[in-house]
Amino acid sequence: MKRLVVAIVGVVSLLGITAAAALADWPTTCVELNDLIEAGRGNDHNVGIYQRVHGDQAEAVCRSEHADSVLRFGARPYQLPARSDSAGYTQAFVERAINRYNTQGLQATLDYYNSPESTDGPWYVFIFDENDVLVAHAPTPAIVGLHARYVVGPDSFPTGLQVVADATPQGAWSSYSWINPETGETESKHSWVVRHDGLVFGSGWYEPGPSKADLPGYTQALVQRAVDLHDSIGRDETLAYYNTPESADGPWYVFVIEDRDGVLYSVANANRPDIVGTTRERIDANGFNYGEAMAAVTEESGGAWVSYLFTHPQTREDAPKHSWVVRVGNLIFGVGWYEGIE
Repeated sequence: MKRLVVAIVGVVSLLGITAAAALADWPTTCVELNDLIEAGRGNDHNVGIYQRVHGDQAEAVCRSEHADSVLRFGARPYQLPARSDSAGYTQAFVERAINRYNTQGLQATLDYYNSPESTDGPWYVFIFDENDVLVAHAPTPAIVGLHARYVVGPDSFPTGLQVVADATPQGAWSSYSWINPETGETESKHSWVVRHDGLVFGSGWYEPGPSKADLPGYTQALVQRAVDLHDSIGRDETLAYYNTPESADGPWYVFVIEDRDGVLYSVANANRPDIVGTTRERIDANGFNYGEAMAAVTEESGGAWVSYLFTHPQTREDAPKHSWVVRVGNLIFGVGWYEGIE
């Protein structure tokens, strides 16, 4: 098979495209680059030859045969970063999907990314269409066809709404909880999401995140998730979610307080829906004004711990509670853990 030694001028001239267009659409794998060049030369019979001859080993064989070839466009290498570079590998994985869409069209792209062959361990590409309907998700075909509003996490977290809201033409990170298809466990997922040609292309990498045994760490992570959701989908959708029973996780639940010029209104509390919309005093059984302490937290501080006595949602008895509270504008987001109660 002819060695591919390519230069920027030769390839751009061969394919009849501008340098800017080529850079935007340049493949990220050896196999895709080989197919692109063969198609540009009019060698249609060679397009897909690595896949047909070598199957699952196509990429490895292509890289081996062209190990010393100049398979670059400017300074961009064709190959994906190492998997140990989780963020870089994820971004390249999404870029490759966009390249496939640009060269093969929508239907071929959806056919591929709805197939098991498109997955790479925990990495897979998901795609939302221009109406924010999920149209590709190989690990969970049952959710394909659902609008983003109904693509939810294990605790009914509005993952789909967050993802499509976060996606930009330049690409952005969106973090949430999702089931890792390799482990079957709910883990923290960090997805790179790009809105391209009206579609949203995304893929993500997983990490376990804080466990419930790490009481402070798990608590802070829940608050950060709530703040991120607010930044993504706005106040109303966020408060609506955190007023649902599904948003609570045992003794952990997000409460949100609105500071209206020093008057504190409860605007979200799945544990105590009866106090939502009220301005009740926040003074515990020891006389500590924890509401005042929460209101004193500033955006610049990044958050603070406030400890007080509060009714445990399961025992319904007062217990020491340690809440991490973060201010975003006039909203105060908080989650707490209880001391001495399993």
